[in-house]
Amino acid sequence: MNVREAIRVWWRPLTCVGIAASVAVNGVLIPLLKQEPVELMGWAAVITACATAFGVREWGKIKGADSNDS
Repeated sequence: MNVREAIRVWWRPLTCVGIAASVAVNGVLIPLLKQEPVELMGWAAVITACATAFGVREWGKIKGADSNDS
């Protein structure tokens, strides 16, 4: 597998892992380390944006816009 094929196959899953990791770090880890509460309005916006990103990915998979398309 060359670099271009690897990018085409792995960019979506890696993006989803990155989104999930950012939610965990910014919503759980950083507030725990700083011993501060989470600002709930901002946190709700982050969750909404992440859910939308995952929804768009799933919608694309259902419609056939998978990374295996040429």
